[in-house]
Amino acid sequence: MEIVSVPTSHWHKSLIGGPNEPEKLGQYGVVAFDTETTGTCVQTDTLLGLSMSNDNNSSYYFLRDSPALPVETLKDDKIPKIAHNAQFDRSIMKRHGIIINNVYDTMIAAHLCGEMGLGLKRLTYNKTLRNIKSFDDLGKKSMNDLTPEEVAEYSMPHALATWALWNGYWSKLSNGEDFIWDGYAKELVKNGTWGVFNEVEMPLVPVLSDMELTGTLIDVKSLEAMGVEFQHKADLLKEAMNYHAGVTDLNWNSNDQIADLLFNKLGLKGGPKTKSGKRYTVDEEYLKKLKDHHAVVPLLLEYRHYQKLISTYVEGILERLIDGRIYTEFNQTGTRTSRLSSTNPNLQNIPARRPEGKRIRAVFIAETGHVIIVIDYSQIELRLIAHFSKDPALMAAYLNNMDVHLQTAMEIFGDPAMRFYGKTINFSVVYGGGARQLAEQAGVKVAVARKWLEKYWQIHNGLKVWEESTKSFCADKQAAWTLMGRKRNLPDFQEPERFSHAEREAISTIVQGSAAEVCKVGMEKLYNQIKNSDIKMLLQVHDEVVLSVPVNMADDVIRTALQTMPVAKYSNDLPLNKTLSLDLPVDIEVGPNWRDTTEIDIKRYS
Repeated sequence: MEIVSVPTSHWHKSLIGGPNEPEKLGQYGVVAFDTETTGTCVQTDTLLGLSMSNDNNSSYYFLRDSPALPVETLKDDKIPKIAHNAQFDRSIMKRHGIIINNVYDTMIAAHLCGEMGLGLKRLTYNKTLRNIKSFDDLGKKSMNDLTPEEVAEYSMPHALATWALWNGYWSKLSNGEDFIWDGYAKELVKNGTWGVFNEVEMPLVPVLSDMELTGTLIDVKSLEAMGVEFQHKADLLKEAMNYHAGVTDLNWNSNDQIADLLFNKLGLKGGPKTKSGKRYTVDEEYLKKLKDHHAVVPLLLEYRHYQKLISTYVEGILERLIDGRIYTEFNQTGTRTSRLSSTNPNLQNIPARRPEGKRIRAVFIAETGHVIIVIDYSQIELRLIAHFSKDPALMAAYLNNMDVHLQTAMEIFGDPAMRFYGKTINFSVVYGGGARQLAEQAGVKVAVARKWLEKYWQIHNGLKVWEESTKSFCADKQAAWTLMGRKRNLPDFQEPERFSHAEREAISTIVQGSAAEVCKVGMEKLYNQIKNSDIKMLLQVHDEVVLSVPVNMADDVIRTALQTMPVAKYSNDLPLNKTLSLDLPVDIEVGPNWRDTTEIDIKRYS
């Protein structure tokens, strides 16, 4: 295709098209765009320009400050904008003064359609047989190393590709046959995921974009002191491991050296081998099985715990601070269940049950004159299991506002003091764990855990029937569906040795995925009430939403959250005409940081 240069004071380039065509970009009802930046950090990197397309044959590249840039088209909320990784593109454009809403993301569409590789280059070739370049193909360290003309030639095919992925593409093959790709706009409808895409995932893009741009204030001094303390404990554990293993120069961060020590020199029994087949695994799951077989194993597990805290959270946060804030990146395509993931750092995996993990949470602090408000859906996964299964005992407990963990303790042990074990049993059921996993979590023998579960299933027969019928249905379909219709393919049902794993994944997808969708909808509804204020949504971790709120607005925010986020039974609180047979309430806590929060009495705000 010929690239035609269009002379303007700041110039843009067009692929085919003519000098007046950019003015028509918004006239066709939908436009695709792709940003080009100096890097991938929305806080510090700079927008160079962007390419735009509204058909399969023409694309335009505009320098950031070009007067020809159709700013009004980009800002017009009535015009759908198609992007691949729209959250990043929206964030970088907002930082440069252009707020883009009403976006459709082809990357999220591909994810919902079951694609495993989500890169634009790969999808473009697989769906349209077009070849485009990725940044790695350029052989450059940064877009700064390219001339504007080179950036334009790289970028314009990306807007074309994004347009084609969404709207479809037709071409004639060399053998004379037609090649037709219908586009994700139609594919989402075909596979039944248009609803969750349009009503749950797309409204979340501006929410996460603004959270990414806001960041969270960090207590740097406390985190630095914590790092020194954790390193000291790791060093002491290393000395203890050297003593018990009888070594002096072992690298305790080398899995190969650890495997050689445990299975060759110390003679411990090896388990599964790594994918390469060269050595036995030394992952956490297997090491836990060996912790009573040699003194070095529990020390190694504890050492790894501190090393992860240091590398992922202490150093991971300190290295990424910008003006005292951490800007984690939230990802809508990072899990197969619908849960959000986060990177740089991964806040989803802070070990909240351990004291050290709770201390990490304490360094996420409110600004002066603000408080942290944490909104948490109360036992949402257990409540959804009750809804799906209609188990009489579980339903009665929730409909009568009973303490479900206490009820389980009374059912299994007849002792309210055993509530902790009741809670452990309940969540073992939620996550599809068997007797072995429950025994590990509760710190009891497998035989004891098995008896607990047998008694639990006798009492909750309705739940057992639902689980078994659901597993059978999902095995037949080799897939599982969430409340809002997200489909997760489960090919492991085809492998006998992976069948049990696929069953657990099916239940996990339905329960955790549905809970994640409810939380997303709640976030979106609350965001729409607070987005033009000094109230900032900071974090979302599992079933929690964390806000920074001016002190004098805290009561108003609590009332707003209580009005928008809970789901009432048999109501229209959820999109897609989905209703539940019991309430999904929220708990709210307030404090100076993410850890030191106090639960408020919700009745005060009724």
